[in-house]
Amino acid sequence: MDSNFLTLCLLLRVLGGSAHSRWVCPAPRSSDTGIKRPVCGSEADDFSGDVLATIPPGLLTVQFEESVAHKGAPWRISLSGDSDDSESCILLDHIPHDDTSRPTFRQEDTYQPFFITIAIPNVSCDRCSLHLANPMTDKIGLAGAPSGGGCTDIGTCSSVYYSCTRPFRISGSIPRSQYQCPGQPGDWPTSWTGDNGLPVTASVPNVYRRESATWSSERWLVDVPHQYRNPAGMMCVSTTTTTTALQ
Repeated sequence: MDSNFLTLCLLLRVLGGSAHSRWVCPAPRSSDTGIKRPVCGSEADDFSGDVLATIPPGLLTVQFEESVAHKGAPWRISLSGDSDDSESCILLDHIPHDDTSRPTFRQEDTYQPFFITIAIPNVSCDRCSLHLANPMTDKIGLAGAPSGGGCTDIGTCSSVYYSCTRPFRISGSIPRSQYQCPGQPGDWPTSWTGDNGLPVTASVPNVYRRESATWSSERWLVDVPHQYRNPAGMMCVSTTTTTTALQ
């Protein structure tokens, strides 16, 4: 076989098999941005090591980033069980993409950061983790259009990237194993911008189309209630994020 063809195949495999989103804070278990095996890849159920912090229930600002931009590819944030990645409680679904994002793969200083403030439930958890999922709805053709049926994760979305944080402790009162997840927050928008600027429904958990919105230059989502774009908690809030988000 032609050596140039082999070289091209290897290059495409590297570029196609590595991407696209990962946690920044809380710190990820793996720096790999190409995890495609749900929900944590080879680090699934690895809650070893010191906990990052002990945090109270309530609002917590988190940060993730993407190394390759995918138009309209949304995110989902979930909470694991106590030392159990097979349990997953959705904290915030249908976080829309920023289609102005222009990271350069393998140049980490260009990776696009995103800040969002989530609500940590009133649970007692010795070793919990946050799960991040990023379904590639730019790959599903007409199904990802506003009139399309979308794809499901875990299910029919053919390409999804995952990242999991290192463990942290939550000092709430309800044992994590007994907590009943309420689902998507009621004040979160149920529609975003889809193909050709048309509105696209984003109201069904785990069903995704191409979903985009405006993010500020400080990397906060603009058209959401104030609590989601205001810094909170101490684990991930820095002077920079506090200053820029409140402007």
